[in-house]
Amino acid sequence: MQQFEGLAARGWRLRITCSRRTPVPVVGDMRQLADRIGADFWANAQDGPNPYLAWLLYSDAAIVAEDSANMLSDAAWHGLPIHIARLTGKAPKFDRLHASLIDRGCARWFEGELETWDYPPVREAGRVADRSIAELLKKHPQPNLGPAVASKVAAPNWR
Repeated sequence: MQQFEGLAARGWRLRITCSRRTPVPVVGDMRQLADRIGADFWANAQDGPNPYLAWLLYSDAAIVAEDSANMLSDAAWHGLPIHIARLTGKAPKFDRLHASLIDRGCARWFEGELETWDYPPVREAGRVADRSIAELLKKHPQPNLGPAVASKVAAPNWR
């Protein structure tokens, strides 16, 4: 919490949100922190309309808890410099994700300071879709319709 207080004191405008799985006591602590440092806070519909997408679009950097694969991926898709915040305990199932984001230049471990840097946004959906179509075509190749049928029927355009 002190690191966030320090960032706010140095002029960073902080926006804090939690996931659906964030424990209620942690949500309460984060809400109190936001009130104390003048940060925007959103946890659920009781806080008003969800500003998450706007925050991703208009932020200069992100600090994301190491156990939030979705939030890490969202920030990478938007090309935000990601500072991964370590949690108490160990989350080995996330190690490959962290290493991948760090190796690609998307993320660094959060050490109390915010930095900005550029990298190409990580937008894997198109690559995954292309690979899926290629695998489907291997398993279920398009039939040869022959010239008579081909002149009357357009084959699907998978690419």
